[in-house]
Amino acid sequence: MAGGPVAVDQRLTVFEDGVVEFDERHRSRDPLRSQLRSLELEELRTALDELPAERWSRFVSLTAARKLLWPPFGFPKPPSGTRRQVNRGRRGIIERELNEPDVAGVFDRLDEVRLRVLRDHPR
Repeated sequence: MAGGPVAVDQRLTVFEDGVVEFDERHRSRDPLRSQLRSLELEELRTALDELPAERWSRFVSLTAARKLLWPPFGFPKPPSGTRRQVNRGRRGIIERELNEPDVAGVFDRLDEVRLRVLRDHPR
């Protein structure tokens, strides 16, 4: 999962073995690492499998996603300034509006993982 407010670049990566890496790329510090329990990993896999097939598109890089999400001059900026994207293999979903019903559950789950990693590594 990637995204966040404008000028914030946060990336949460969940590996197949349940290792989680949270990288706040806008900060100059090493990524934080944690481990999902097997039940949490299975629940996340199930949630991803249940996403509507038509929402998945060919892999979209973050650079390309930014071009899609923050239009050039002359177009209004998105109201929230926050956009999120989830990639799985070579496919991805970009949340066009915050809390879209068909993808909100997965983003909420990933956000819970992100918050737990942050709590596990107090500054």
